[in-house]
Amino acid sequence: RRIATGVAASDLLQEDRAEDGRDLDDAERAALRRVLTRAGGNVSQAADLLGISRATLYRKMKKLSIN
Repeated sequence: RRIATGVAASDLLQEDRAEDGRDLDDAERAALRRVLTRAGGNVSQAADLLGISRATLYRKMKKLSIN
């Protein structure tokens, strides 16, 4: 009955979820590292591949501690 009301399975199973978005940060960090690798470390090219500005990419890199 609770599943029919739209309760998340993880809530029903009382699974622990990462607090404060750590899983999302890890996923974003991995995605940025992949695109930077594809771009050969060229930040301008990586930003272009992502469809964001170079400044935005630098802000994301700083937030996620990617050097």
